[in-house]
Amino acid sequence: MKISIIPQPGIIKFTSGGYNKRMYHLADELVKLGHKVKIFALPGSKIPGRLDASIDFGKKPYTYSLEKRLYFISEAIKRSQDCDIINCQTDHLAVIFDRFSKKPIVHTLITSNLPPTAADLLKFYKNLNYSTVSGAPKNKLKFLKFKAVVYNGCDIQSFKFNAESKDYFLCLSRISRDKGVHRAVWAARRLGIRLKIAGKKVDQEYFNQEIKPYLGKNVSYLGLIQPSKFEKKIKLIQNAKAIFSLSEQDEGFSNTILESLSSGTPVIAWNHFSYQEIIKSGRNGFIVKNKPSLPKAIKSIDNIKRENCRKIVEQKYTYSDMARGYEKLFKKIV
Repeated sequence: MKISIIPQPGIIKFTSGGYNKRMYHLADELVKLGHKVKIFALPGSKIPGRLDASIDFGKKPYTYSLEKRLYFISEAIKRSQDCDIINCQTDHLAVIFDRFSKKPIVHTLITSNLPPTAADLLKFYKNLNYSTVSGAPKNKLKFLKFKAVVYNGCDIQSFKFNAESKDYFLCLSRISRDKGVHRAVWAARRLGIRLKIAGKKVDQEYFNQEIKPYLGKNVSYLGLIQPSKFEKKIKLIQNAKAIFSLSEQDEGFSNTILESLSSGTPVIAWNHFSYQEIIKSGRNGFIVKNKPSLPKAIKSIDNIKRENCRKIVEQKYTYSDMARGYEKLFKKIV
């Protein structure tokens, strides 16, 4: 097949993190399966397959306004009419352009926290082709008939298994209230455990009030780990006793959880739908329902066998698994 992948505009290459890293490996694995892949990204990207980085997105530093993202997506759809199928990994943003495409489009919903206005829009377009990355969006948007759930994959070659941990816990996320970093800080203070926090500060007031006052001997903030420091990120995850994923709201899927499990590092996660799909309490981590249950999970973390964490990723969440899931979906629709 000739497949077009349209992500959110960004610079996509092997050393990218999170969403952009997944886009790189989706293209890579589809090419390995024998498909011709066209993918759209910004200048500076380096992607397997045919890269189109010529859509005018202005000059650096890029600004990612809604209007510019809509232009990027619409132009990419127009340039994808030579393909057999188009996959817009853009949540709801591309649905308004679906009718103008002569080739079928799969709209992949990634987040389960779309604003109410997005849900209103999707109701007008409920008969389009949808996929999602976990059961969380499917659970929230029951009026949509999803063609498939295709779970994200993980770079198991980079995030190698580590049988032994060091004596610290880790929070690896953007620093904002919705990510629940303050919950990990509360637990660290209560139990006296070592906690390392890494991520971009997107809410300075929240950081000043909830995080900064408690930094010291046991709680440290490492700042944002740049993509160029990819090996540092890997070591940080591999050596942690556990990673906290304590978001206040459900997420579509957590790439950090998979990277942690691939490294053999168990996960202590809040009681959200998408986390429950991956984390099985007592086997590869713990699901906690409230603050009082958090210390109990931390005290029990040494009971988790790290090889069980790695095994679940190898069995279900590789990039190869992800690509074959999309291949099956695309063939069905074409």
